[in-house]
Amino acid sequence: MTGVHSMGSEVPVRRSKITIYQSLKELHFEYMPNLEIWPTSSAMDHKNNQQPELFMFPVLKTVTVTECPKLRPMPCLPDAISDLSVSSSSEMLSVGRIFGPSSLVSASLLRRLWVKNFDASSNEWKLLQHRPKLEDLVI
Repeated sequence: MTGVHSMGSEVPVRRSKITIYQSLKELHFEYMPNLEIWPTSSAMDHKNNQQPELFMFPVLKTVTVTECPKLRPMPCLPDAISDLSVSSSSEMLSVGRIFGPSSLVSASLLRRLWVKNFDASSNEWKLLQHRPKLEDLVI
């Protein structure tokens, strides 16, 4: 699917809060070389009250990303993910994406991480020691 560049998070609602993909437990991205953005949340514009606050993927447990070199979650991975498999998709694991703005909170349920064909700095790998629930790491 080379023509797909982004996924939208636009949902036409009139409520102030909504949860989308509330039952989705597994998500697989495969062979989409031009897919760049995976929206994982959308905050409300409090000044103009234009966009509702979206809670996305509250029970997503398993994510597989294969051959999507440009794909990055925005703003970061959903907190509920426990199993993450990434192959030839280096943007997925950049520090700010996997751990979010607060590395002590985001990705706290991550238990299993499989990584293949990924170049990372030593600082990026060092941050994995702060994942207290990480049980399996395969590189």
